[in-house]
Amino acid sequence: MKFKHSRLILMTVVLIIVSFFLTTALSVHSLHTVIKGHNEELSKVLAAQIYDSINNRLSEPIAVAQTMASDHFLMESMENEDFPNEEEAKQVVSYLSKLSTRMNYSSAFIISQKSGKYYSQSGFNKIVDPLHDAHDVWYSTFISTGRMVDLDLDTDQAHGDKWTVFVNARIVNEKGELLGVCGVSVEVSDLQEILSGFVNEYNVHINLINDEDAIRINEGQASIDQTVLTSTKLKEYAGMKDYLYEELPDGGYIVRKYMDNMDWLLEIEDDNEYENSLFASLIYRNTFLFVLIMIILIIIVSRSIAEDRRRSDAYTKEIEKFAEAQEILKAKAETANRAKGDFVAHMSHEIRTPINAILGFDEMIIREAQDPAIREYAARIRASGRNLLSLINDVLDFSRIESGKMDIVPVTYNTVSFLSDLIVMIGPRAEAKGLVIHKEIDPNLPSRLYGDDVRLRQVITNLLTNAVKYTEKGSITFSVKASPMTDQKILLHVSVKDTGIGIREEEKDKLFESFRRVEESRNRNIEGSGLGLSIASKTLSLMDSRLELESTYGKGSDFHFDLKQGIIDPTPVGDFEKAFNDRLSLVEDYHESFEAPSARILVVDDIDMNLLLFRGLLKKTAMTIDTAMSGKEAMEKIRKTRYDLIFLDDLMPIMAGVETLEKMKKEMPHAIRDIPIIVLTANAISGAREAYLSEGFWDYLSKPIEGKVLERMCMKWLPKEKVIKVSGKGAAPAEKESAEPLIDEKLGLSYCMDSRDFYKEMIQSFLDTGHMEKLKKFFAAEDWKNYQIAVHGLKSSSLALGARKLSDLAKQCELSLKNGEGPGFVKEHEEELSKLYEETEAELRKILK
Repeated sequence: MKFKHSRLILMTVVLIIVSFFLTTALSVHSLHTVIKGHNEELSKVLAAQIYDSINNRLSEPIAVAQTMASDHFLMESMENEDFPNEEEAKQVVSYLSKLSTRMNYSSAFIISQKSGKYYSQSGFNKIVDPLHDAHDVWYSTFISTGRMVDLDLDTDQAHGDKWTVFVNARIVNEKGELLGVCGVSVEVSDLQEILSGFVNEYNVHINLINDEDAIRINEGQASIDQTVLTSTKLKEYAGMKDYLYEELPDGGYIVRKYMDNMDWLLEIEDDNEYENSLFASLIYRNTFLFVLIMIILIIIVSRSIAEDRRRSDAYTKEIEKFAEAQEILKAKAETANRAKGDFVAHMSHEIRTPINAILGFDEMIIREAQDPAIREYAARIRASGRNLLSLINDVLDFSRIESGKMDIVPVTYNTVSFLSDLIVMIGPRAEAKGLVIHKEIDPNLPSRLYGDDVRLRQVITNLLTNAVKYTEKGSITFSVKASPMTDQKILLHVSVKDTGIGIREEEKDKLFESFRRVEESRNRNIEGSGLGLSIASKTLSLMDSRLELESTYGKGSDFHFDLKQGIIDPTPVGDFEKAFNDRLSLVEDYHESFEAPSARILVVDDIDMNLLLFRGLLKKTAMTIDTAMSGKEAMEKIRKTRYDLIFLDDLMPIMAGVETLEKMKKEMPHAIRDIPIIVLTANAISGAREAYLSEGFWDYLSKPIEGKVLERMCMKWLPKEKVIKVSGKGAAPAEKESAEPLIDEKLGLSYCMDSRDFYKEMIQSFLDTGHMEKLKKFFAAEDWKNYQIAVHGLKSSSLALGARKLSDLAKQCELSLKNGEGPGFVKEHEEELSKLYEETEAELRKILK
């Protein structure tokens, strides 16, 4: 009985709902038929009103621009090559200023075709250069169109990058020759105000679209919209005189009108909210009747609904409990991940710190020991120490790979050195087990390659180490072949083949799993974490390669892969065996790469052994090396002494390196101004370098510190005038690096379209301008505002001639004034600037001869 009652209720509800939708649909269709005929005519009338309003707003600035273009004063003056001279410039600026103020334009401007000078109401702006300045492309584009008047929509750099309509007019003489371009600009907000009025009154959407630059304007904003290039093509509407009416599939309409005087498209879209409101009213009435009937049914089935609600509430509570449990688990997982990252970073520092000392002092033994046997032992310590560091990196790299932060960083590397280090590293372990290492190295391998040698070394080291570990007798064959791809690319075929225990067929799929070793019970006495092959496989995947395996159980295995590398030096390596033996028998004597007796540096580290190591590595450079064991001690020394370079360890007690740097910037900004500060860290986690640079460090040096890397870092950041390069064994100090030439003619010619005649004209113009006389005048009067303007001009014009050194010094003077630091820097370097200007001027006159 209950089942039949439920079916009756259900059928009644279905009939009522069907009836409701049928009557509503018929009513809506009838109403739509009545309204539809009126929409098209009314929409075109509205579009015409909007079109006229926009035209009326722009007609005035167009007329003003045309009047400016026909001004006889401008036409006569712009015939001159040097327009404007000083007096004319004042008149032009006054004329533009009055015009923009009285007419309430955002700007008024004039550009001379002959001189390229751009003047606005605020004075001289710049030299227009469409070839080298993207912001000046509009000028050449307008000239090429041949139009007398044109409208250009762009952001105004002089007024906070506001969207602006520039009205450009061509200035020509009686012969029709182009003298320049003038015009005024109107902020887009004026047009948006017009659009907003219509939007508020008629409840429509209005767009002005510039297809060429993908710019869309509506009442709310003006923006670059790339969808314009695909969704709206102005060329399809060009020349269209009538209004184009189009109904939208989902109701409403769009009216389009092409504005030929601006090359814009006007779009008015109405989603028929008024019509929809009528439809809604009709639906509401029908709904009222529907609801009235449904109330009766609701009363009948209220008990059933109450029961369903009770069950639903119970189910909802269960879902909420489950969601809360999931949130707790998620929070715990995030906390665990953060803890894991902190642990890995801390472990990286704690483990690398002693390795830093081991490898550092070992390098000092290599430098200073005279006994060949000791030097060979030290060389093996270095190779094994680097191997130990590589093994430690396995754990760190596994963490990086798991978090998706493993980076592939290609560099240039020496092929013979790279392969020799691998063989030297694995050699002692193979000899201890009585294994023979066969080296099959292609003599046609290029001598210098381009790729991530660190990751490649890691992969091959894992393969060689595994081969030795799992081979009790026989040999290891290390093979590297090459197949040329292009002049710049080569395909390496790397193979490590052993005569070891081999791998069962059913175990091969498990081989590359993390922390998994095959035949654990049989190989329990062999050390290893089970990460090596997993890391090697995943690392090769990141380098677009794949680790392959061929193995016969009981006979041995062959791991091999193919890898693309760039070619830096195609010279063949030749007889690798001879090159390898030469490197093995001779550990190169250390020679410092530079001396800097006048330089003074500060090293900050809380571990005394690291400071001793630092002094030892840089002992022969003749630098004065001060040390500090805390951030506080470092700040005290910096207050008393001016340093050329500072090395600052990050992980120190009380005040870490980052905290020390922040405190220096707050408490003693002038004391560390222009001093490079390099962070020292054992944090090898991916992304550490970028994080430290974002904190304000100039560079990053990872521990363990290698002597040559440290010397290169010093040479990079020490003042060039204090660095004396040293070359060869026993060689006397080499001459200082040849000074940078005062004039880079190649750079200057590039700014002059590679035309030497034009370049000479630019030089003559520079010499005639007399920049230094103006600067000396403003300097004597302490008129720093005009000095900043003049030195800005010197910076730009000297760079355009290739006088980079003069331009750089002028730029520093400009920035010191611009940043509110006062004239101290300018006064300190005034004599240097004057002397450099004279030397540059002399070099420029030589070019003119």
